[in-house]
Amino acid sequence: IGPFQPAKGEHAKIKLRVGLNLHGIVSAESAT
Repeated sequence: IGPFQPAKGEHAKIKLRVGLNLHGIVSAESAT
């Protein structure tokens, strides 16, 4: 469980970052 917890946290951070980036790109494209 120890090594699994940090791995999940990293994956969640990456997913959140990708989602935020995708939203930002979509918003920028829509605004343009």
